[in-house]
Amino acid sequence: MEDKMYIVTLSGNDLRELSELIDKHGFPYNEKLRQAKFDSKSLNELKKALNDYPDIEIIAEKEFEPMQRDDEIKGSVTDMVNKTNRFNSKPEMDFDDDIFFEKYFNTEEIESALTFYSLKHPDITEKIKLPEKTHNGRTSNLIRIGKKGFIDVYFISGVHAREWHPPDALIYFVRKICSAFKNEKDVFIGQNTFTYEQIKSIIDKLNIYVFPLVNPDGREFSQKNDINKNWRKNRRFISENIYGVDINRNYDFLWDYEKYFSSKNTDLSNMQKFNASENYIGPYPASEPETRNVISLIINTRIKYFADVHSFDNNKNLILYSWSHSGSQSDYPEMNFKNSKYWGQYGDVYYSEYVDRKDYDLRKRLAKNMAVAATKANSSVRKYQAQTSNDMYLISGGSRDYMESRNLINQDYTSIHSFFIEASGDSFFPPLRKREIIIKDIVSALFELCVQIVSTEQMKDQT
Repeated sequence: MEDKMYIVTLSGNDLRELSELIDKHGFPYNEKLRQAKFDSKSLNELKKALNDYPDIEIIAEKEFEPMQRDDEIKGSVTDMVNKTNRFNSKPEMDFDDDIFFEKYFNTEEIESALTFYSLKHPDITEKIKLPEKTHNGRTSNLIRIGKKGFIDVYFISGVHAREWHPPDALIYFVRKICSAFKNEKDVFIGQNTFTYEQIKSIIDKLNIYVFPLVNPDGREFSQKNDINKNWRKNRRFISENIYGVDINRNYDFLWDYEKYFSSKNTDLSNMQKFNASENYIGPYPASEPETRNVISLIINTRIKYFADVHSFDNNKNLILYSWSHSGSQSDYPEMNFKNSKYWGQYGDVYYSEYVDRKDYDLRKRLAKNMAVAATKANSSVRKYQAQTSNDMYLISGGSRDYMESRNLINQDYTSIHSFFIEASGDSFFPPLRKREIIIKDIVSALFELCVQIVSTEQMKDQT
């Protein structure tokens, strides 16, 4: 016999306490209606939890028939993609979590969401058009959040077409931070609390540039049908039946990997010059309009912190820092990518890329704090680990290393502290309930990074 489901209405004047109660126990909660949905077991857990909240009580309890979600959805993976555009650019509208988490966003929704939130929060947001049209003729945009503070932060996602939930997570981040600032409210995600004071400090001191969908052509192709769903690259036409470049191998950092890596001792399968490969690096560095769109913001700002959000399909949840093409060390400055003495030796056990000790320690600390926040978002059911990027596998031409290398090539450029987030499901398109959980993991990590950036920069000002 299937378990019964209930809609429960709670009373209580303290919205913070209500939100804390619901999030602490992992229950879905509609703030406007003060309602949450429970099965019998979780309802009993709620009733026990209310002993710690004497000012909150259940005033209604109604049985209901749940809509099909998650693993109950029958049919194709693409049935989980929304077929309409929920963001129609009317700033008076809003979306509760039930609607937001109903299905994956399509390409049009992600772009129009940027318009929606820039119109809804014009005092703290700005939509920015990017210069390069994609191979299919699309114009991409990003959104800036903040009151034009003095620290520039850059978040991107949607680089790989089949990684469906990272772009949705970045849109959710935009929604949560803008709403919290406007309503002067704390943000509760699982066991994480980000106070209004912290949110205000983020808005006042940071410029957060959010580019949620780097590869719109690829995403549209991936979401078209189940045959295309695992498509990874963009949609550059190469020859008959051959399309696409892996954007995260196309940046101008060790792009010509055969020049730098030891083919004898290194697995080069994650970097390929074979144009039909999933990891095809492209005809030349930054050959792709999507790559150049990402870079264009770096040229026109003083970005100091960067995060590229991805998903993995093997249930590893990682916050990655430091170098992706080798190990890291802080004792031998001459051992660096500019020194031709070491070219052809990357991948050998003894070679590790130099990184300043203070920079390395800062990146490690920030990554660990992000991993803790992401884990706390889901009551520690999904563990996140901070580790150096090369521990996952070796790549060259990636966004993270490119950002970190810029000021080492030209000291006039700002030093950028860069991270990858790898938030996995059982597949690249986890069922909707798991998508919701993963999105909240990612958003918690990004909130925590912003909080840590403000704290770090304040400490620098005091020294």
